[in-house]
Amino acid sequence: MKTEKPIVHFGCGALGRGLVMPLLYQSQKTLAAIDTNEKILDQIHKDGGYDLQISDREDPREHVEVWKALSSITQQEEVIETLKNADTITTSVKRENLKYLVPVILKAWGDDPCTGKAIICCENVENVGIYFKNLLMEQCSEKQKENIQKIRIPNTIVDRICSMNSEDMTIVSEEFHELSVDKNVLSETGIEYINSIDNVEGHFYRKRYLLNSYADAISFLAKKEGLTYLYEAAQNDKINEQIKPYMELLKDLLHERYHISKEELEQWQEIYRKRLQNDKIPRELTTVARNLWEKLTVEERFVKPLIQLLEMKKDIAEGAKFIKKLIECGTEDEELSQIKEKLMEIWNVCPEGEILFNMIDKISD
Repeated sequence: MKTEKPIVHFGCGALGRGLVMPLLYQSQKTLAAIDTNEKILDQIHKDGGYDLQISDREDPREHVEVWKALSSITQQEEVIETLKNADTITTSVKRENLKYLVPVILKAWGDDPCTGKAIICCENVENVGIYFKNLLMEQCSEKQKENIQKIRIPNTIVDRICSMNSEDMTIVSEEFHELSVDKNVLSETGIEYINSIDNVEGHFYRKRYLLNSYADAISFLAKKEGLTYLYEAAQNDKINEQIKPYMELLKDLLHERYHISKEELEQWQEIYRKRLQNDKIPRELTTVARNLWEKLTVEERFVKPLIQLLEMKKDIAEGAKFIKKLIECGTEDEELSQIKEKLMEIWNVCPEGEILFNMIDKISD
């Protein structure tokens, strides 16, 4: 290993072992892994790392070396000492668990100068860097504020399909990966396979809309059709035709508002579709076609792009038709009056939401 200081990574779940840790190892970094799952940690400790399976590669096995595997529950003092010797932290613990890292980081870094230190939150969360910086600033003492303020915590884009076997905890992922950070906050990561890029906001939405909105939407349609897996939905011509007008609107938004070229958007759309068609990582539709009402809120993946288009005075008639169909697919057991009530509650929080509600209410079956 080339670097003297370790990089400390929190989170040994599917994304941690499937994306972040392999990229750190490939970047020739000394890797300390922190988690709460004793079974996973014991296996990593025993093997000096772990094996990752890359489903769409001729030689699928990839070994990832781990220098140290520690429990954040039973080895907290050693975790603190390891952090004190590190300049970079990475995370993949999910948004709701980031708050648990705050006391540990403050204890390790809060009382010392933090110039040159960075935290890369590898979470599929919008503005995650700003979110985590705020968590740290809210909980640090007055004395620690000046130090904590100097930690660079960029917003990020993370993308790789990874799944964990619930029995033996092994990870399967694909060859494709994307892990980038905001160049304006962290101009150089010092990690070969984690890039600093311009327009991180635009590219976050590119991934959110062309991949997440697409995958979630086709899952609801496919479930209604009686299909089982996400790859079946992505391969289905009928479903792709149904979603096409909606996806055209999303690409228009990404081009006009976030200044991504039409050619690049077409390339990304094709990349995403082909990845989702990969039958070697079979994701059941039930794991994707869920939480419909949450995903229909004005800040989420289905409706937010239409709200943004309405703000730009664009015609979203085709988008409204598609959202109506999506709602029908995901609310078969609910009464029409209940559906309308819920839509009014989540959409009538802004003028554009009210416009969308009225548009859908007027569409005849």
